[in-house]
Amino acid sequence: MIAAYVTVAQMRATDELAEKRHHELFGVSVRADYLKLHRAFGEHRRFHDNVVSLTLPPNDVADADDVKAASEKALQLLVLFDEVEDAVRSYNRNFLHSMPEDVSDLFDARLVRLKKEAEDAGLLFVKGCQSLTAAVSYFRASRDYDDDYSKLRREAALNELNASAIYDVFDSFKAAVNDYHRALEQLLKAYGRGGLGQA
Repeated sequence: MIAAYVTVAQMRATDELAEKRHHELFGVSVRADYLKLHRAFGEHRRFHDNVVSLTLPPNDVADADDVKAASEKALQLLVLFDEVEDAVRSYNRNFLHSMPEDVSDLFDARLVRLKKEAEDAGLLFVKGCQSLTAAVSYFRASRDYDDDYSKLRREAALNELNASAIYDVFDSFKAAVNDYHRALEQLLKAYGRGGLGQA
């Protein structure tokens, strides 16, 4: 009877020790994951703060008095758009595309979706900037000609320049970056409290 009691006590002590060891190992694993996420979040915050502070220049090409003045305004607009486009490309290239696999493996389905939305919105904005560049090129190439074909090209290019769609795309991109940043922060906080399911 006493031997049985001792055996049970030893088994219980062994189980408690094993459980304690399991929690210690889990804690070490979670801590390692937390540090990975913490580094990724810090890196993202730098890009996030830069991206959300960006603003697109107002489009006043249509307000120009003549074709040549409109052409100069279009060129100035393109230079300013190029600066914003470079920042968006940098964000996509240096953060979204270079995310370490051991960090992205920690993402839940929502975070994966938000990352993809931010990436897609950035690519859509870059594509819009390329269309803007083409429109400015067409407009400037036709500015010194008054034939019907040149006028049509100029009018089409001006319509492209005056379209507000790219501004909406840019707003969507910044909103997607914000949503992704908040979700990344929530995941980081969950790991900081010792694991998922506590966010």
